[in-house]
Amino acid sequence: GTAITSLPDNLSVGGSLYLRGTAITSLPDNLSVGGSLDLSGTAITSLPDNLSVGGRLYLSGTPIPILYTDARGYELRKVTVGDAEWFVAGCRLFKSRADALSHWGSPDYPDRERGDDFCAAIRDA
Repeated sequence: GTAITSLPDNLSVGGSLYLRGTAITSLPDNLSVGGSLDLSGTAITSLPDNLSVGGRLYLSGTPIPILYTDARGYELRKVTVGDAEWFVAGCRLFKSRADALSHWGSPDYPDRERGDDFCAAIRDA
């Protein structure tokens, strides 16, 4: 909830970066986060082409469009990072469409109906 509105280009954070509820509206070029990146409750609408995130990505409460919301309240979002499509829901971050479909489309996924709904939303995105 601080008044942070910007970060310097080429910032590298070895651990996690929590920007939840800040006034930031865009991320710097060449941002590298070794752990999780929490952008919940910010006005972020897109991610920079050269973003690197080693852990989870949280986008709840951002204006990035929601593709699907499951019964638990997990919101599936698609963001473009460079040439890649990232899919984010709850604590899950998939850095390709194929990886997201493989996870939710797996016969071992614990709730086949929910997995099928996530896959349908991804295919329609």
